[in-house]
Amino acid sequence: LFTGDRLMGGRVYNRRKYPLWQLPVFVRGGSCFDLGERRFVLYPQGDATISTYSDNDQSDYKHNSAQTVIRTHVADSKLRVIIEPTTGYYPNMAIKEKTFLYIYCDRHPEEIQLRAGNDEVISLTEYGTPETLQRAKEGFYYDNKFCWPEGFKDLGATPRPTLIIKLQERDIKQEKIEILVNNFRFANEQLVHQITDAALPLPGKVEVDRSKISAHSLTVKWTQRTPQVQIELNGLLYTGINGNIFTLTDLAADTVYRLRLRYEAGYKVSEWSDLLQVKTKRDPRDFIIPNVKVASSQSAAPGHQLKYLLDRRLATDWQSAEKPSEDQPLTLTFSFPEQTELNKLIYVPRASSRDGRPLKMRVEISTDGETFASYGGDYQFNSDCKNKVIGLRGVSAKAVRLSILETTGDCAAASSIDFYRPLK
Repeated sequence: LFTGDRLMGGRVYNRRKYPLWQLPVFVRGGSCFDLGERRFVLYPQGDATISTYSDNDQSDYKHNSAQTVIRTHVADSKLRVIIEPTTGYYPNMAIKEKTFLYIYCDRHPEEIQLRAGNDEVISLTEYGTPETLQRAKEGFYYDNKFCWPEGFKDLGATPRPTLIIKLQERDIKQEKIEILVNNFRFANEQLVHQITDAALPLPGKVEVDRSKISAHSLTVKWTQRTPQVQIELNGLLYTGINGNIFTLTDLAADTVYRLRLRYEAGYKVSEWSDLLQVKTKRDPRDFIIPNVKVASSQSAAPGHQLKYLLDRRLATDWQSAEKPSEDQPLTLTFSFPEQTELNKLIYVPRASSRDGRPLKMRVEISTDGETFASYGGDYQFNSDCKNKVIGLRGVSAKAVRLSILETTGDCAAASSIDFYRPLK
């Protein structure tokens, strides 16, 4: 969006650099942005259709709104833009309006023809400056330094050639508008796939590190013979990969993946390696024990209710109203629906504040829900935001009681406390 760089779709790009101000935003070829007041930014490519929507921000929009369909078609260095008559109505809707099109292009067009309603086809007049186009009723201006979105030019967004078309007021509900741009070129040169070079060696010793398979990631290793490689994962191509090891992330849990690798050298690539098949592990959250109830010996601070401990949402957190101590510990009693085999508990400190992190805690186990016995000694923790894990392998319980003896700050707090069953 900000630089005009063109990238082939259907790929994952790695090691791309952006300044701090620029969130990478990618625009699909054929897109149209509605800026309001009949102003549209077009990225023509192939065939595309957009249905724009408007209302007056006041009336019942379900019964008081208007829609306008815009179609674009690019073929043989010609761009055709069709703006259909607007349908629908809302109070105080303007029936006669001007239309402005901002069309990205790569070179100056030869001729722009217009047909509105049943009128004859006319050639639009070209103007040499934005000011003269603004004073004119109708015409176009070729701006080789157009920058949109507005306001980003000073931050470093790249100005690019754009065709600006202004159309005079017309009845938008009655007249269909057709525009033909001759000698049009924008992203016509298809980004071609790289050439397979038989001279490049086949990828050597491609393997998945079985010790690093998780629910959402896989690590691939290979023998490095070119600076970069490409990895295909279930048909999706990953590019910009250096070295001889790479971790694929954001994968689905408990899912079979098929991957292969090829070397890359400039615009040439090697043949693919043999397919490898690997399955990600189950999501650890699948092993969280459900339907747990919790009770506290101390009231919660306003807005930080006790139920937030078990909602599995990192955006919420629990906080006690007072600071616990060894003389007056805060106890949290977790009850299971039935006698339950446990594997571990994970105390997730909240990330929004340093206060309330556990420093010392005691664990007690109950097999009947009433009588509790100590489990191990007191647990000591660092005052960081890392998860606090207590192993409970081999423990079967009806309830677990945590006694928080010492914390950072003037309270106890947590984003969540979850109990896990054995990983079977």
